[in-house]
Amino acid sequence: MANIFKTIRDRIKERGLNKLEKNLQILYDRKNISFNPLTVSSLVSPISDKNYSVRLMEHYVWYVGSLSLLLSFYRKNKALYSTGEALDDYNYFWGNVPIENRRVHSKLPQIISNKMADMLLYNGLDIDTQVYTVNDKGERVVDEEQSRIVKNVLMSIYKDNDFKKLLRKSMTDESWSGDIAWKLIIDTSFSNKPIIQEVDTRNYEIITKYGKDIGIVFKEYYEKQNGKTTDHYVLEETYTKDENNNALIAYHLFKLDSAGKKQELPLGALEETAPLLDNPLFDTETQTITFNGLAEILAHRKPNRLPNAEFPNTNYGQSDYSGSCSLFDSLDETLSTMVDDIRKGRSLAFIPDTLIPRDMYGNVERFNDFKLRYQKVAGSDASTENENEITEYNPSSKSTEQLEKYKSILMQVCNSVGLSPLTLGITGLESIDASAQSQQEREKVSIRTRNYKIGLWQEFLKKISKKVLKTYIYMQEITTTGEEIEDEELKAIKELDIDNIEININFGDYALKPFDERLRDYGSALQLGSISIEKAVDLIYKDEMTEEQKQIEVDRLKMQKGFSLANEDNLLSDIDLAL
Repeated sequence: MANIFKTIRDRIKERGLNKLEKNLQILYDRKNISFNPLTVSSLVSPISDKNYSVRLMEHYVWYVGSLSLLLSFYRKNKALYSTGEALDDYNYFWGNVPIENRRVHSKLPQIISNKMADMLLYNGLDIDTQVYTVNDKGERVVDEEQSRIVKNVLMSIYKDNDFKKLLRKSMTDESWSGDIAWKLIIDTSFSNKPIIQEVDTRNYEIITKYGKDIGIVFKEYYEKQNGKTTDHYVLEETYTKDENNNALIAYHLFKLDSAGKKQELPLGALEETAPLLDNPLFDTETQTITFNGLAEILAHRKPNRLPNAEFPNTNYGQSDYSGSCSLFDSLDETLSTMVDDIRKGRSLAFIPDTLIPRDMYGNVERFNDFKLRYQKVAGSDASTENENEITEYNPSSKSTEQLEKYKSILMQVCNSVGLSPLTLGITGLESIDASAQSQQEREKVSIRTRNYKIGLWQEFLKKISKKVLKTYIYMQEITTTGEEIEDEELKAIKELDIDNIEININFGDYALKPFDERLRDYGSALQLGSISIEKAVDLIYKDEMTEEQKQIEVDRLKMQKGFSLANEDNLLSDIDLAL
């Protein structure tokens, strides 16, 4: 009996082991089924410099909105697609439309980028500075006088660099390109303040290490006529830091051949780059300029949207146009079809040969498609009355259907870029009743986009402002070394510790208050001394007054308060940046 039970137990155990073996084999087989990028590499376009450059130029072409550029770009890249090198199926309207067809561009991409800047600067922005010191009690407190000096200096630098124009252009360029950079130029022969230049992504590349920017290579291109050919050159300026953490700029001049290969040349080879050799700080052996004692990269980059969904392995920001170019093209195709339908929808006249107008020599006159008018001609050779008649055919129009398609694509574009149609000045696409909903409710999509971008711009402006102040202090130190400084503000700024400065960037509200509400709120703030007269006037009247009219109003208010217009201490007690 014991042997029977043992036999049963052995068989159960064997079946269990066999089942376990099968389960383990299944797990083993499943383990071997995993993602292998090599198996799909032929299906997915590689992320390369060429693909990034093509995409960047595509976005630029849409922003410019030139019909000839759109035609040229898409016809060229349609040919590239046939070789398997392009990113997309460039079977677009702009790559296939016949020359004789009517072509219309909506200009929507340019409107989007411009509106992005308008939306951010809708109600202006303020830059405020606070300098912290430690009092006798060991407490960290704000030094009001130092704060005033620092703000005056920073606003003066920005004013010399036409800050309003600089900021608006930067916000527009980052929208289409996805990334912009500001570089600081030290040229004491031109100005005693840093010169700020904005550069879009076409003209720089970033150097990264462990995902962090350690340098920016700015590129400036030159063309020189050489007989019947044109020679191309590029100057590369690498903004970085040396091993001692000092700001450094390295210069290299290259000649480009037809394939884009570079041959380095001495800087003196071009008249545009030769003046670099005259800079007293220029090291001819290393072709660099080092600013000893200035521990900053004299440039800073501003990405638009991060992470970049299309190019996730790069630090470059994502364009607002990303994923929308096919929609832009569809929009233009629909719009062009609508316009072409209007042209082709005119009445079509069937005229007997004998009734076609002829000139004095008997030649058939050419008809104007836009002014097609006929009258019966006497002396017809037609045998019957019916054969001597002009008949017309009126084709049916599909404009209503096309308009609905246009609206549908337009709404998809708005959703793709994160803007409400109302922000772009487009009405009739939303079901919200304007009389029953506030502006903020109707533009809540745009407000979310605005808030996201404001966060990035605040971070950028804080960092670049500190770099600007550090660079300014450095410039004052190298130009006043060994001199007795009489200017108290200059003396104070030279002794300033930038690490003790806090810079706040405040963007105004998006929804503009009615005039009576602005007058009440900002007028009360002025009476309480919370804001300056200049700021109050600017916030109350916004774009309803010119700058000259605002200044007249400021002077009038100051005279009423008993200020002397000749006393600059009274008139310029505070400087505010109002955009």
